[in-house]
Amino acid sequence: MSTIKVNNIDPPNVGEGVSIDGLQMPTAGALSNRNLIINGAMQVAQRGTSVAMATAAVFCTDRFKAVQGSSFNWQSTLTQENDGPSGFSKSLKVNVDTASTPTGSHNAVFYYRLEGQDCQSLGYGTSDARTTTLSFWVKSNKTGTYSVQFANNNPSKYLLVEYSINSADTWEYKTMSFAGDTASTVDNDNDIGLDVRWNLAAGSTDLAAPTNTWVSTGGIRASNDQVNLMDTVNNYWQFTGLQLEVGSKATPFEHKRFSEELRDCNRYFEKSYDYSTPPGTVTNAGMFGLRKSNISSSILDINLNYTRKRIFPTVIIYSPQTGASGKARNDTVDITAQGTDIGENNCRVTGTTASANRFISAHYTADAEL
Repeated sequence: MSTIKVNNIDPPNVGEGVSIDGLQMPTAGALSNRNLIINGAMQVAQRGTSVAMATAAVFCTDRFKAVQGSSFNWQSTLTQENDGPSGFSKSLKVNVDTASTPTGSHNAVFYYRLEGQDCQSLGYGTSDARTTTLSFWVKSNKTGTYSVQFANNNPSKYLLVEYSINSADTWEYKTMSFAGDTASTVDNDNDIGLDVRWNLAAGSTDLAAPTNTWVSTGGIRASNDQVNLMDTVNNYWQFTGLQLEVGSKATPFEHKRFSEELRDCNRYFEKSYDYSTPPGTVTNAGMFGLRKSNISSSILDINLNYTRKRIFPTVIIYSPQTGASGKARNDTVDITAQGTDIGENNCRVTGTTASANRFISAHYTADAEL
C-alpha cells in the first residue's frame, strides 16, 4: 500500500465506519478530539482580520504562521475571510500585493506547529509508528502543483507531498496520508514536535523531489513542480477545514464551538483587548490597572494574570490612550512599562515615573507561540 495518498474527493464520502444520514462517521480510534490542529476552521483571529506580510513572520488567524525563508519579501495581505465551502464560514486568504520571484533559498510558506507532547500518540521512533492523514479545503485563482512538507524537528527529517489545484476560484478538498517515522522519536515536551508546511513559492535551492520516506535534511523544502503564487499581483490562495488525524483515511471535519477554539488558542496567545479589537488600538475597553495612593511616586508595580501559557510568554504592554507599545497610561501621560518576573500564568508590570494618587492603566498581549 502506498504510504502517501493525495486525493481530490467529495468529503461526505471519506472516512471509515458507519453511514449516518449519508455521512461516514468513524467507529474506531478517537470519536472526539481527533483533530491535532487547533483552529482548523479559521474561526479565531485575535491579532486582527487583516495583516500585512513582507519579510517578517506574522499571524492572522491564530496558530497559522506566515513565514519567509532567507528574508524573501513576499508582500501580501493576509485576511480572515467570511468565505468557505459548505459547512465553513471562515477561511484564511493570501492576496499578492507585489509580484516577485523567489531565488536561492527564498520561501513563502505557512506553518502549523504541534507541541511534541501532543504527538506522542503517533508512536514515532517505534515499530508501531502511526500513519496520519491531513485533509483541507483550498481555493486559488492560480491552478497547478503545490506542495505540503511534513517535518519532524528533532532530528530534522521530512516527507514532501504534492497536490494540485485543478479549477480556478473553486473550493477543492484534498487529503494526503503520511507514514509514521519508525526510526526517530518526537521529543516529549512543550517545544516544537512536528511541522506541517504549506508552500506557496520557493527558490531553486529549496526545491526537491516529492518523497514518501523520511529524509534527513533540515529546512523548508518545496516540490520541484511548486508554482510561484507570487508571480502576479492579486493572485490569491486560501484554505480552511484543516484536520490532521491518526489513520490512513480522512474522517469528516471535527467542528468545535468558537469558545473551545478560543480557549485552546489562548495557550499560545491572548490579549486584554476585546476579541474584535487588534492589539495597539486606542481604547479603554478591557484595560487593567490600579490607583496608586500612599506609595512611592516613582515606581509602577501591577500584578497581571493571564491564561496559563505553553512557556513563559513574551508580554507587551500598551497604552490605552495612544496605542504605544512598552507604555502604560498615568492619567494624562504615557509612562514606560514592561512585563517582569514573567511566569506561565502571571507577571508583574513595572515601570518608572508613575505618580502617586493617579490611575495607572494598560493593555497587554502575552505570546507563547511555537
